[in-house]
Amino acid sequence: MTRYYRALCLQMQPFGISNRAAVWMTTSHLCLNLPTSTSTPPRFQASRNSRSVSFRALNRTNPSESASTASKNCRQQQNGPCAIPPANRAFSAPSKVGRIYDPNMAKPWADTPMSLISETGYKERSDIPPGHFAITAAQNMANLHNVIIRGFNASYNQCLAVKLDTVDASDFLLYNRGLYKSIKTHHDVEEEISFPSLVKLTGVQDIMDQNIQEHKDFDEGLEMFRKFVFETDAKSYDGKRLQEIMDIMFPVLHKHLVGEIRTLLDLAKYDSKKLEEWWSDTGKKAQKDLDVFQDAPLMLGCIDSTFKMDGDSRLFPPIPAPIKYLSKYILEWRYSGRWRFNPCDTFGNPRPLAFPNPGGSKL
Repeated sequence: MTRYYRALCLQMQPFGISNRAAVWMTTSHLCLNLPTSTSTPPRFQASRNSRSVSFRALNRTNPSESASTASKNCRQQQNGPCAIPPANRAFSAPSKVGRIYDPNMAKPWADTPMSLISETGYKERSDIPPGHFAITAAQNMANLHNVIIRGFNASYNQCLAVKLDTVDASDFLLYNRGLYKSIKTHHDVEEEISFPSLVKLTGVQDIMDQNIQEHKDFDEGLEMFRKFVFETDAKSYDGKRLQEIMDIMFPVLHKHLVGEIRTLLDLAKYDSKKLEEWWSDTGKKAQKDLDVFQDAPLMLGCIDSTFKMDGDSRLFPPIPAPIKYLSKYILEWRYSGRWRFNPCDTFGNPRPLAFPNPGGSKL
């Protein structure tokens, strides 16, 4: 058992989870009788009814209060954890067939309006030595950019269906705050950590200047997005206005997300081992400010395990199976209302959008 705890603690350290927190989470994991196999995640053993009853019992402050009222009151505590997530807000357990997404399900999904990056272009580059880490860096970055793209598209394709002055609107605004943070943090890490390290590695002062300029090009649209999602409440929510702002953002943002992949391939002229060390060091520093209750569920819910990069399955970041179970059954509970807007479940299975826009992407 001690070896089991130590192994899980080591797996969780790169994600900013302390040993004490890892032991607590692992104990909860064992108490829930959840296996750690990555094969086919089983359905959660507790029935929806039993979870619903537990939720009501724990959150009802007035003995005479109805179950529906208690559920509503807890959902309205948007910034505080609920002891047990409401049954009607919890995600369904992963399917045993492994793929929830039906190619014929209602469109749009999270692959439009911004197209996903499926090819890095390295196969057409005869100047890149086979196995050079520049290829891996480009593929990893493309996968990270696809996480942002899916989150953006999921918001874009649901914003018109979310109704004014509802719990859904409150949760959706919180979801978009997380999306803003993920975009902003990603580019801050690049400018403050990643790019300066590349300048030092290559000795070329302006090697990433074009990418920095591209960041500045979409700063105005990103600031408009920030103001809307942070300064709007459910009573003043306007999905059409949000989509107008995103229409301003995505052409410039998408151009940058795609263009940066070519920049990484151009690094093939430098030492492969040093590039690998640069990538690893950047990743470790970037994880220091990770909020496991907000950042992890958003990222996991925007990773499509069925997606192929350069014709092969190349998932990044690599998430250990225990982390997925911990996110599903523990981490996601604190802000459970947000994650129903994710385009995939915790295990990487694409699923239909919960609030698809009426008539498609736009009115």
